[in-house]
Amino acid sequence: MKKLIIIIVCMITVFIVIMGIKAASICDEYGTYVAGDEKSKTAVYYVFDENGKFASYSQFGMIQQGSYTIKEKYEDFSYVEVVVDEMILQFYIYSGKQCIGYRDDLFIAYKISELPTYINVQGEN
Repeated sequence: MKKLIIIIVCMITVFIVIMGIKAASICDEYGTYVAGDEKSKTAVYYVFDENGKFASYSQFGMIQQGSYTIKEKYEDFSYVEVVVDEMILQFYIYSGKQCIGYRDDLFIAYKISELPTYINVQGEN
């Protein structure tokens, strides 16, 4: 019985360590960013998931989906290229907390979630 408890404790410890390593290796780029006031209907959300999928949307609007590639990665920022409907968008993500991009105009978006987040939309990814 004592050996079984020791084995279970060891397995739980290994599981916690593995999950910690996995969480620490999550890329700074992943997550959801918002440009504009989150309470505004004009705010635009940018979603980067861990599988290279990208989405952008405004609440109660249509989701535009595409893919992204991290083209360059430095200590403080990453250059990310996004393809949506044959259009190439460029993002510079700084310290995983904010991004600067160009889409008809220059914008700054701030990270609101480490996970892909869809707020008030239907048909999310």
